[in-house]
Amino acid sequence: VTTAPQFVVRNIQVSGIQVLTEAEVAELSGSVGQSIWLVQTDAVVARMLQSAYIEDASASVALPDTLHIALVERRPELRWQVGDTRYLVDAAGLVLGPDTTGAITNTLVIEDRSGQPIQANDRIDPAVLQFCQLLAVRLPAEAGVTPAGISWDPSNGVVIVTPDGRTIVFGRMENVEEKIKVLQFLTVQEPTQFTYLDLRPEAPYYRNDAPAPAQPETP
Repeated sequence: VTTAPQFVVRNIQVSGIQVLTEAEVAELSGSVGQSIWLVQTDAVVARMLQSAYIEDASASVALPDTLHIALVERRPELRWQVGDTRYLVDAAGLVLGPDTTGAITNTLVIEDRSGQPIQANDRIDPAVLQFCQLLAVRLPAEAGVTPAGISWDPSNGVVIVTPDGRTIVFGRMENVEEKIKVLQFLTVQEPTQFTYLDLRPEAPYYRNDAPAPAQPETP
């Protein structure tokens, strides 16, 4: 029975994903093609939790060939800032009203630079919110970049400012995988000095406006 082909894991059902894909979760589980009798769900969960994107996980099996995985991804809290006012926004982009909770920590704040006022019951484009949350989760793990600030405006789209003052223009969600790969190349694979990076063009553009290091005086 343990070696019968009908009891091999072929179907992996995943719930709770927003950033990761089902294929990535299936690969991370390490269970495809394994006898369902030999799948150790606690080991599957341990492998899930190795991902920087996953906060919590559970797993179970169902005969004859299915592994169920439920995930809770890390999703930073979100505030939408217009001028000096921060607004609470739900996952669908509905503006709930001004944030009166006072000082906040570990919260994603998106600065709206469009110049347009907002009020309760207005709606923010949920695609913009999703994109900002995706970058806040993925960039530290994949490109070594933890955003110090995230802003949005209709002209530039989403713009990241790093703790060391670099500006990275992502624009909109289109071609996000390619944009992250370019940033990863410039920050991890081939570290490159830049102060401004525009990932929107087909050929991304960067420049370095940092002053050149002072040369020692010749005696």
